[in-house]
Amino acid sequence: ALSVFACLSLAVVYLNITPPTYQRQAVMLVKDDKSAGKSQELQALSELSGASISNSVDNEVYILRSFMLMQEVVKRLHLNVNYTVKDGWLKNRTLYYDSPVTVWTDTDPTSGISMKMKLIDENQVQVYDVRYNGEKMEMNEVIAIGDTVQTPVGNLIVDIQENSPYTDKEIFVSIGNIENTTNAMLSKLTTGLLDKKSTLVQLTFKEGNIARADAVLNMLLKVYS
Repeated sequence: ALSVFACLSLAVVYLNITPPTYQRQAVMLVKDDKSAGKSQELQALSELSGASISNSVDNEVYILRSFMLMQEVVKRLHLNVNYTVKDGWLKNRTLYYDSPVTVWTDTDPTSGISMKMKLIDENQVQVYDVRYNGEKMEMNEVIAIGDTVQTPVGNLIVDIQENSPYTDKEIFVSIGNIENTTNAMLSKLTTGLLDKKSTLVQLTFKEGNIARADAVLNMLLKVYS
């Protein structure tokens, strides 16, 4: 009985501290420019030589997972900036379109920048508990929405997003390194053919926010195109 109680207690704690992860998928049609005859010739050459010759669809699957492509997605969507709020006891909720603030900076930190924010009204936000590459900065300021402010972590701009349900919450903002963020995004992405004989490529992305996952997949296809 004690073992059952302990296991159930651990399960409750785990569920309360573990943020949810969502899986989103997209399917893309790859046009094969090779004629059927040419593809057969390549296949015959592959069999005779014993070498593996990839077709154009395999090449596109590889390109979709390239570092440069995802890096462009990260830059366009500012994925190196993350927003979270406390959701319940110990769980954090990842925000994206539903974040009450949007943060812009011209700094690409080595290991990261973190700060806490809270909206005072529609024109001002308080910025405090700022850390730069693990070192705490002496900063606790009220800054105007939309203004470019010089801070110990570089120029900072905070914009407000309307209709957010978290306007009265403390927002934890973390800004990561572009390269590290790109590698993290690639680790969440898988690509593959729906069928060995198909030119349909399936992209699967796992993320803590559904809107953010959809934005990544849509932008990835846009940048690819």
